Amino acid sequence: MRNTKFREALIDFFTVHWAMDDVAPLIGNKLIHLSFKNCYSYRFNNGIVESSIVEDLCCKSHEEADSRIIFQACSIIDQSNIVIRCSDTDILIIMLGNMVNLKNLSSHIWMLTGTGNKERFIDVSKLYIQLGPLLAKSLIGFHAFTGCDFNPAFFNRGRKKPFTLLKNNVEFQQAFAAFGDISLTEDTLRELFNVIQKYNCIMYLLIPTRLEI
Repeated sequence: MRNTKFREALIDFFTVHWAMDDVAPLIGNKLIHLSFKNCYSYRFNNGIVESSIVEDLCCKSHEEADSRIIFQACSIIDQSNIVIRCSDTDILIIMLGNMVNLKNLSSHIWMLTGTGNKERFIDVSKLYIQLGPLLAKSLIGFHAFTGCDFNPAFFNRGRKKPFTLLKNNVEFQQAFAAFGDISLTEDTLRELFNVIQKYNCIMYLLIPTRLEI
């Protein structure tokens, strides 16, 4: 399973094999979606397995599994209890930052993480309410900036101090929430840079907290 080509070939096999009638006992009364090059749908109906491509759930522009999972969770139209099975902090952060993009805002999001006796559910919807929309939205930029899968954390600062600084300052929340906004102009980008620079300085106690840069 460590070989990328093998994994891709295995999923290609599943997309074809699950469309055969002999897998009907595995499908039962469930509707199964398999997302790879397209989003494939499988259901058992009138004695046969029906397969189709769900265009609304295809997300070819999303190469990473993280963003595909969030896109498809947000695309569910019917009110649902959505369980994301993973142990990746990145996915939790991205989901919190995209709760506002759920097509059905009445849906409830859970994350099932861990294995064996350490398996547990995280109530993502409840966590989103506790954080509030702005702080939750700012977490994606904050997580990318202060340490994620592709970026190391700040030296000798850990996680708690940077997050506390963010949580207690609306200006910093607005700045991190603006990360990735393609509508930002050159002037607003400069303002954003100054706010983030101030955040770094305060985090390392280089300037008084009331000093404006």
